[in-house]
Amino acid sequence: MIQVALTVALTALLAMPALARCDAGEREIKLGAWFDADAVARFRAAGILQRTVNQEMQGKVCMTLTGSAEALGGGAGLKALQSGDVQVLAASFADLAAMQADYGAFQLPFAFRNLTAVERYQQARSAPLYQAMEGSGLRPLAFWHEGFDHMASAMPVFAPEALAGNRLWRGETGRYESFAAPLKAVAHTASENQLELAIKQKRVGVVFGDWTELNASGNARLLGHALEAHVRFRGYQLLAGRAFWDGLEANVRRDLLGIIQRITTQVNFETSSRTKGAMRALMRSGVKTGTLTRMQREKFRAALAGLRQPYLEASPELAAAIEVANWGL
Repeated sequence: MIQVALTVALTALLAMPALARCDAGEREIKLGAWFDADAVARFRAAGILQRTVNQEMQGKVCMTLTGSAEALGGGAGLKALQSGDVQVLAASFADLAAMQADYGAFQLPFAFRNLTAVERYQQARSAPLYQAMEGSGLRPLAFWHEGFDHMASAMPVFAPEALAGNRLWRGETGRYESFAAPLKAVAHTASENQLELAIKQKRVGVVFGDWTELNASGNARLLGHALEAHVRFRGYQLLAGRAFWDGLEANVRRDLLGIIQRITTQVNFETSSRTKGAMRALMRSGVKTGTLTRMQREKFRAALAGLRQPYLEASPELAAAIEVANWGL
């Protein structure tokens, strides 16, 4: 599969520089970011940041990539950051949601209409989020965007009732299992390696993923239909341990932050461009591609309201921030 080739190529391309040793006198910065087929943008951004830091700050600091999903996934990465086992961490919004409610908004189905809404929300919540993370011994540095998940299906799906009785792939981590009951669908548990066969055998009729995944894996072409739905947003918060960050010399901290900001602008732009290119590639390949209208999207929002309601009721301030972020879009 194309996804396998992509995995091998990215692992070879980006993992090799991480093996480089720091020169004498350089302060090592361990960046927790690992390859995951479900999080290509994070590993790519981490590799670019590592190489840039090592080129531009040679003799002062050196950055190495470290970690795995088992070692740093979930809350383990935050503990490693707080203890100083790693100095910088690219933590997913999903992992951070258990610690800080702000990040949970991105996991809610159909919470944000587009990337502009996401950026509005991040900007509005940046100050309180910064204060909360500081209190936990963490220093937020940047947001890295992975992009929205969309939908690929074996038939046109412009209303939630079209999914009734269909088998939808729950995702390798079970991200979409909770969608099955409200949509009257059946969650299918095929592993990612078996997904292509499951689609060909018509055991799976609906999958979710960002445009890059749907294009690279070939799943959308097998199913025949793809829908721009802005289902959930995936991204990462680049964090530093507060003690480590505050302990850096002022000029080193300034230069490092400048590089991080520059690389963040670059990688977020590249992710957006790559996403648009993947969508166009699917259209050229003959996949029937559509976009949910606002009215159609509202029907999906209503069908999945039960998955959002507990969060919104517990966090009225964040619920208001989401509504303001979507206003006029």
